[in-house]
Amino acid sequence: MAATCTASKTQKDKRNRVQNQAMRIMTGGMCSTPISCLETITGLQSLEERSDIKVLTQAAKFSRMPDHPINSRAMVAKKPRLKRTSFLKEVKTLGKEEPEFLDQISEPLKQASVTPPWKEKSLN
Repeated sequence: MAATCTASKTQKDKRNRVQNQAMRIMTGGMCSTPISCLETITGLQSLEERSDIKVLTQAAKFSRMPDHPINSRAMVAKKPRLKRTSFLKEVKTLGKEEPEFLDQISEPLKQASVTPPWKEKSLN
């Protein structure tokens, strides 16, 4: 799988250690228990897989907003200045490497009300 586009390797390692320790606590597993087994038992996805799905979900949202600035940036290929990959490059890579993730992205929900909940009058 491809790496997520914004977190550094040390930050990803810290997140993974926290999740792995939490799965061991939840299941009572020992340190020698494989992480993949803990993920299966708890029903949790790996953080890397969840991050990849979130990147593709965000890209799908941007593609539905034609006036969003990221759409115009997607058409222009630029050389990245940073060592980390850009969001757009990550989306293209994930779309090619992991097409099954695209099936997990749900359609957006229709907005029921234009009035925010805090402005609605109560029934009392």
